[in-house]
Amino acid sequence: MKDYTLRRLEERIVIYADRLVDIIYDGIVPVRSELDAEDRFEEILRTYPKYGKNEITLERYLGYHARSSA
Repeated sequence: MKDYTLRRLEERIVIYADRLVDIIYDGIVPVRSELDAEDRFEEILRTYPKYGKNEITLERYLGYHARSSA
């Protein structure tokens, strides 16, 4: 089984930013602004499986989000 764990900070930032961009521009989740998408990031990932994917991926994204908000 291949390990997809991101090791470098730059990789984590890009993946997190890509997920936010998906949420903002896919049109699936109504968001008022980029800040709204960021503020609701956890709720959106937990509510829309397209974005959270699976439990491992969800926890990874939530960890990136928590570190970016610190």
